[in-house]
Amino acid sequence: MARIFYSLALIIISPLIVFYLYILRGKKNQGYRTHFKERFGFVSKYLFTVKTKPLVFHCASVGEVLAATPLIKALQKAHPNLNILITCNTPTGREQVLNQFKNTVACSYLPIDFPFATARFLKRIKPQALCILETELWPNLMAISHKKTYRCL
Repeated sequence: MARIFYSLALIIISPLIVFYLYILRGKKNQGYRTHFKERFGFVSKYLFTVKTKPLVFHCASVGEVLAATPLIKALQKAHPNLNILITCNTPTGREQVLNQFKNTVACSYLPIDFPFATARFLKRIKPQALCILETELWPNLMAISHKKTYRCL
């Protein structure tokens, strides 16, 4: 029941979220406007060039990307064919992913935690597991992942 109220509140304030991210933050940093559709679960088709289900690491921003880098590089070394998708919330986090991993991983913004955006993202990505490396809560991501039996780590 709490998740229903959370989702409803999120939808009600969605115009403010869009205004804040696209207009205010986007004015200071164009990266907030780039790939904006990903924030609603419309991930780019380039993420689907590999046929195996990705292992998804969610790193909110630069700090989490830097913290996760040794783990992800060790996984890549041990499992060279592993399909890895790293999601983040900020353009600086996304830039750090590209700097650290070049083209060896896919990168996307994690959608805003709207139920429809999260469901669309998970339906298109079909991850083998989600590894969330941050302290923010994503109730809809967790609930929909659990319902679809995706493992959350």
